[in-house]
Amino acid sequence: MSMKKDIHNIAIQCISAPLKDRPAIARQAGELLASAPAFSTYAAFKRQFGLTYFASVNSSAKIEKSARKEVDTLILYLAASNNAGVELCKSATKECRMLCLVCSGRAKMESKRDHSKRRIAIARVIKSWIMHYRSDIARAVLAHEIVSKQKSALRKGRSFACRLNGTSDIDHSQTIAAFPSVPFYDYTKNNLPDSLPANYSITYSFANLSPGRVRQYRKAIAMGLNIAVPVHANAFERATSLPYAFDADRDDLRHLDAESGQLAILKIKKSPNYESGKQSDFVLGFEGVRELARLIGLGNLQGKLAA
Repeated sequence: MSMKKDIHNIAIQCISAPLKDRPAIARQAGELLASAPAFSTYAAFKRQFGLTYFASVNSSAKIEKSARKEVDTLILYLAASNNAGVELCKSATKECRMLCLVCSGRAKMESKRDHSKRRIAIARVIKSWIMHYRSDIARAVLAHEIVSKQKSALRKGRSFACRLNGTSDIDHSQTIAAFPSVPFYDYTKNNLPDSLPANYSITYSFANLSPGRVRQYRKAIAMGLNIAVPVHANAFERATSLPYAFDADRDDLRHLDAESGQLAILKIKKSPNYESGKQSDFVLGFEGVRELARLIGLGNLQGKLAA
């Protein structure tokens, strides 16, 4: 049997199985991928794995807002968290996993189909396994797509950027270092390093108000990074009016934000577990945003501006 057919069959088995059974299925995929040849050409890669692309340009509603600002964004979507049986979001909380956007947008539209016909889910699982088990192939494919899509953007007179953790939170430092002139940006819940590459912008993601998380928020603010904070729809306008906050739903171009060391407010998006997850402390109301600001020292800014 071919690599394409085998890996697709294992992926269908994976998305059909309970989460607890997926690591064993992923290991089967890992054993299969161990025999895959190294990257040779982009066309050969796509034929071998039955993929149309690895990362794609302007492929979500929010990214399309960025496109209207003359920026083409190459974004990589994987099977978030442990959905592919391998952990791609090691610092995610239970609430984060519950409200994950991996099944929103175009992926949501196919969620009621038979598992064998869920093309987006199958492709993301396969890409996740390639990223996890054959990072050499993944990096080579990404390098090809970055070069190709950047050239395409420049021909059109547009800017170019990359977000490689569209639905994951993993290390892409080798790829970022390989393209020092390309701007990369991501959201993360992982502990922050003491410094970042000049071409890499991070927005730190809110999780809860535990002491350990608060220490990371303070570090982010000290580094001049913004903190992405999901809020209830009825709190969005009031939250974005605060002097230390801004509307982060305006586009996805976090690396171009003029704001620094502030709260990037995001209106909570609908997901399959929205009704359960929205009751958690992961999604804040207006007073919750103010409490977060107080705990990390941003509340002082409000007083200074009012004075």
